[in-house]
Amino acid sequence: MPEEIKPNQFVPWLQFEVLPILKNFEDRSSVGKWIENRARIVENIEEAPHGALSVVSLLDFFDSSSDTSNFVYGAATPSRYVEFTVLSAQTSGFGSQKKKGTSSSILKSQLEDIVYLWDIHDFRVSLSDYAQSSASEIALEILDRVAAPELLGDAIEEHFKPYVERNSLSFEDLLVEYSLEQMDGAVSQPHSLIEASWEARVLVVVGCVTDKESKLDVILEIMRRTTVPWSEEVGELFLNALRWPALKKTDELREQYRLLRLKRMLIKYGIKGFNISDLSLSKSLLKFVLAKTDFTDSIDDAMQIVTAYHTLHKFEAYVIRLQNLCKEGQIQRAINLLRYGSELGLNQTYKIEFDPKSDKDLGLDIKVDLEPLEMLSVGQEVISWLVEIIEEIAEKHGPFGENGNMRNPDEKNSKKYKWAINSAVILSFELADILNNLSENSSTFKSKQDDVSAVSQKLDQTKFMNSKPQKTTITSSLLIAAYETTTYAAEKIYANFRNLQALCLEFNIALDLQSYESESIRRNVLGLGSRQVFAYSGRDKKQEIDKNVTVSFFIYR
Repeated sequence: MPEEIKPNQFVPWLQFEVLPILKNFEDRSSVGKWIENRARIVENIEEAPHGALSVVSLLDFFDSSSDTSNFVYGAATPSRYVEFTVLSAQTSGFGSQKKKGTSSSILKSQLEDIVYLWDIHDFRVSLSDYAQSSASEIALEILDRVAAPELLGDAIEEHFKPYVERNSLSFEDLLVEYSLEQMDGAVSQPHSLIEASWEARVLVVVGCVTDKESKLDVILEIMRRTTVPWSEEVGELFLNALRWPALKKTDELREQYRLLRLKRMLIKYGIKGFNISDLSLSKSLLKFVLAKTDFTDSIDDAMQIVTAYHTLHKFEAYVIRLQNLCKEGQIQRAINLLRYGSELGLNQTYKIEFDPKSDKDLGLDIKVDLEPLEMLSVGQEVISWLVEIIEEIAEKHGPFGENGNMRNPDEKNSKKYKWAINSAVILSFELADILNNLSENSSTFKSKQDDVSAVSQKLDQTKFMNSKPQKTTITSSLLIAAYETTTYAAEKIYANFRNLQALCLEFNIALDLQSYESESIRRNVLGLGSRQVFAYSGRDKKQEIDKNVTVSFFIYR
C-alpha cells in the first residue's frame, strides 16, 4: 500500500473487510506488524499523532474478529474439542498484540498520550521525541515552555498537574526537581542574569508545593544560592518558613538564614567575600563593625556576629562599642546603649508589635539590651579602661614639673585626657544611679550581691585591652570593690572623677585617681593653683570666686 494513502481511506477497509476474515495465525501476525509499522510511518508523514493512533487502534479488532462461537455451540465431540483448542492457541497470539508491555501496546499508549498532550494541553511533541523522554521529563517540559513567570502558576494547575496525575507521577517531587533544575541552570549564567533566570520562576513553583518538608528543601536550596542582598519576595518566603512549626530541617534553615543575614550586614560595612568559616577572623570582624560610630545600630549588627561565633561574647561587644563611642566623644550615645540597648535612647528601642517583614520576633540573635547587673559589669570594665588612659597620661604629664611648677600635657594628650575624664564622670554617675536603683529594691539587691561579686571577679580575669597591668589592675580592683560595697562608695568614685575633671578644666593638669588620693599632692596642687587664682585679681570677680571655690573643694573634700 503506497505511503501517500491517508489513514481514513484504508483504516475502515482493514477494520471491516480484512481483519474479520483473517483466521490464520501467521497472516494475522504479519498484518499486526504491518499495522504497527504503518502507524509510525503515518505519524512521521503527517507530523501529527491522530492518524497514527487510528491506525494502531486496528489491533483492538483482532480479538473481536476471532469468531469461535461455532465451536462452542457445535456438537461436544472429542474432535470438536481438539479443533477448538488449536484455534484458540492460534488466535491467542493475535490478541497478544495489544497486551501490556508489547511493542504495539506501548506504541498505542504513547500515541494516546501524545494526542492528549496535543488536544488538551496544546503541547506538540513528535513520536520520536516522546519515545526518547520519560513522562517526568515531558511534565517538566510543560513548565519550561511557559516563558512568563507570572503565567507559571496557571500552567501548573491547568496543564502540569492533570498530566502528572494522568501518568501517576509525584506532583510534589516533580515541582521540587524542577526548582532545583532551574537553580542549577543558572549557575553557568553571568551573575547579573542569575536572579532573572530562576528566582521569579522558583518562587511561583515553590508556592504550589503543599508539603512543607518538600517546600523546606527548596527554600534551603534557595538560601544557598540566592544573591545577597536578596529581594523582598525572597525575604518574605524565608520569614514565612522560619515561622512554621518545627520540622526536620528547621534548625538547618535558621542557621542558613543567620549566615545570609550576616553576609547582608557585612555589605553595609563594605565587606564582601568574607570567609565566615574562619574563626580566627571573628574578633577582628567584631572590632571593625563596632568601630563604625557613624552607624547607630552597630550593636545589633555585632549581636549577629556574636551569635555566629561561639568564641565571642555579648559582654565583649558592649565594652568595645562603649570604648569607641567614648573616643569619639559620643558619651550620651554610650549611656543610651548601656541603659536601653539602643544608642538612640529609650524612645527608639524596638517595638513589641509584630512585623511580618522583620525577623526580630524569631529569636535568631541574643538579647541586645542588658540586665542591671550586666550594665554594672560592662560599665566597670569601661571605667577601668578609662582609668588606664588617665593614668598613662598622668604619668607622662604629671601635675608638677622639675622646677615644682604645674606641668600641662601637650595638646594631643590634653584632648585625650579630657574625653577620658569626661566619659568617666558621666559613666560613673550612671553606674552609681544603677546601684542606687538596685539598692532601693532590697530583696533583689541582697539576692544578687553574690552574683555581682562573681561577675566582678570575672572582670579582673578578662583582658580585652592592652594595658599596664600592675598599676591599673590595682586601681581596677579597688574600683570594682568600691562598687560592690555600697552606693555611697560608688558616689564617692563619681565625685573623685568629677574633681579630676574640674582640675583639668580649670588648670589643664592631668591627675590620676591614685595621685588624687594623696593629701600631699592635693595640697601642692592647691598651692600652685592658688597662685593662678590670685592672678585673677582685677578681673571678673565671678571667675575669681569660682576658682577659689574649686580649689577649696579639692583640699577639703
